[in-house]
Amino acid sequence: MAFESPNVLIDYIHWRGDLGFDRDPLNDTDNIILCQLSYLDCSKVLPQMDPDGRLLKDVYEDIKEKNCYRMLTVTGGEEEFVAKAAASRRFGNLRMTNYIDKFDKSKTQFSAVHFELDDKTSYIAFRGTDNSIIGWREDFMTSFTLSHSQKMAQEYVSKTMNEKRKYYIGGHSKGGNHAVYAASCLAPELQNRVLRIYNNDGPGFCPDVFDIAKIEAIRGKITKIVPSYDVIGQLFSHNVPNTKIIKSSYLGVLQHDAVSWCVDGPKLKTVESLDPGVRIINETFQKWVEKADPQERKAFVESLFDGLAAKGAVTLDQVKLKDIADSLESMISSSETSKVLLDLPKTYFTTATQHAKEAIEQFAEEIKQLGTDEKTEGKKSAAKTK
Repeated sequence: MAFESPNVLIDYIHWRGDLGFDRDPLNDTDNIILCQLSYLDCSKVLPQMDPDGRLLKDVYEDIKEKNCYRMLTVTGGEEEFVAKAAASRRFGNLRMTNYIDKFDKSKTQFSAVHFELDDKTSYIAFRGTDNSIIGWREDFMTSFTLSHSQKMAQEYVSKTMNEKRKYYIGGHSKGGNHAVYAASCLAPELQNRVLRIYNNDGPGFCPDVFDIAKIEAIRGKITKIVPSYDVIGQLFSHNVPNTKIIKSSYLGVLQHDAVSWCVDGPKLKTVESLDPGVRIINETFQKWVEKADPQERKAFVESLFDGLAAKGAVTLDQVKLKDIADSLESMISSSETSKVLLDLPKTYFTTATQHAKEAIEQFAEEIKQLGTDEKTEGKKSAAKTK
């Protein structure tokens, strides 16, 4: 059976949900589902850092009983997906252990959980960025420093892994970055217990603040999965041989939402290359970051998010357009941030102009080659008639 669906997760659960991981081992789509389940707010029904934990189906029943359902993705919702997963044999019987959820509106948004796939194997899932201001601030911070949540990810895996189990480690968005960072910092004896690391459309690492050489020991274990219109996953991107580009049912930057990733049977549906339209955006960001030194990036990020926080916003949906306008106006008037801010549109224009020039030159070359080919064919035809 093969199918393509705009909601890969629910349809896959319908198709494969009756089989436990003892009969059908973890695959790329299972990885996506577990990462999405890590966005479920279990803070009122699952004790933090409990090594015994609870089954997903029991956790979800308690959430329904207490009427405390929250899916902490940027868009929220997805209750049907969680309900189907909890009702399935494949996911509902998974034990959730070592759950942690920390939020400090001035410093950190961090959450992770273990899913026990069988008696010997676990999947450690790091939650990605939610809709909190601090969560997005931490994402921007990676351009000039290691974030507090990255350090927490490192501490978390070192504390919760043991030498009796094998592990998959993964996450979506910021969670994917945490998965790679945490695995790269493990002691060799624990790194040897890692089967695979999944970075699902998560950003890479700024070489100014992280030694990329640390990734070499685990590079062969990393699977990077990105949508065809990839923006987030291209930030500070580094070469990962096992990279898969996925077809999405959404358009543009909305493809970052993993529920839009298409499926073909047990496999995610892949395409050959990134959407050409995203190339300008990714190159613009890269050139823009190269122009600004780490101190300038820090001033930019702190000024932007301090300005939003000053208006009282804690989540993205609380931010008003006027708040953004006021923050940008303040940044333009500051000597520390005006150069970095105003460089962005100039860099985009320069990059777009260069792409347009290349396209015109390529078109002209193709026309020229077409004319040459026609002349050659004409000479051949004339020679045959003689």
